[in-house]
Amino acid sequence: ATVRAMERLYWIYDHQERHFDAQRLQIELIRILRRVKGDEFRPDALPHTYNHLGRYKEAEELYEKIIEPFRNKYGSDWVLFHPREACHLGRVYSAQAHYSEAEQLFLGAFKTSDPEFDKESRWRHIYQRYLANMYIEQGLFGQAEPLLNQTLAKQRQLLGDKHVYTLETMSSLARLYTAQGRYEQAQTLLEEALLTGRQRLRPGHPATLRLVNALAVLHTKQGNDSGAEELFYEALQGRQKELGADHPESLETKNDLAVLYKEQNRYDQADPLLRQAIEGRTEKLGRQHPRTLASIKNLIELYRAWGMPKEAERWRTKLGSTEVTEQ
Repeated sequence: ATVRAMERLYWIYDHQERHFDAQRLQIELIRILRRVKGDEFRPDALPHTYNHLGRYKEAEELYEKIIEPFRNKYGSDWVLFHPREACHLGRVYSAQAHYSEAEQLFLGAFKTSDPEFDKESRWRHIYQRYLANMYIEQGLFGQAEPLLNQTLAKQRQLLGDKHVYTLETMSSLARLYTAQGRYEQAQTLLEEALLTGRQRLRPGHPATLRLVNALAVLHTKQGNDSGAEELFYEALQGRQKELGADHPESLETKNDLAVLYKEQNRYDQADPLLRQAIEGRTEKLGRQHPRTLASIKNLIELYRAWGMPKEAERWRTKLGSTEVTEQ
């Protein structure tokens, strides 16, 4: 009974994105279950939390241990029998920019006959949004948009307009619109979703903060600097409190706020933020990750605009000939 209650509480924490609370509870639960089941016990929820906390390598290692017996039993067809685990691993791969491996897992899982992944299933559309987000990261907007439109329509039908999963899909679609320069459509979606998030989710919920950061980026693109800066401050303060200063989402806000400062010629304020973003992204994501490279590119542009060509060249040498996209 105690274990079942702890498991229920874990998923409540997960739904509320109280990830540090979820981690503490899951570690205690693992300790209890290992006493009962021994070393053969594999903690299937802990890598899920590690992924949320930006601990991608640790999440990947645990997922690999979980799926090892599935691979041994089914070979390459294991994704058809365990599609949820395949999508979870795909999400971790995607976060680390292992895009082809992630896509293979997502698309393979969608071929399953498991009713939980049927086209009417809420779970199918959650994972479909993850795939669309990965396409956005790569600039594959034509592949992302139909997935997100389909997902949003189905989530509005199954879950309603105010469910957190619906709000997350609205955020993803708005991010796509922003990248395409479709600012009015992006603003309509973000303002609707953010209003709902503020009303229905707990204060500081990471889903709300993702909407705040996305709207700040949009305002930056629109030239609404004062509106953007206020929102970036809210996003950064909230993300650092909820997720930690070195979490990938906190680093995202530091990078985005620095871009705003750079555009305002506030170079002395942009410089430390970009350096923090580069250092954190290098540690969390790797030196060659597109987001790390994008922050380095932003720093090079900053030094050029600041009249520091030697510093710009020093960082350009580190970047090399690698092509980067805006992140």
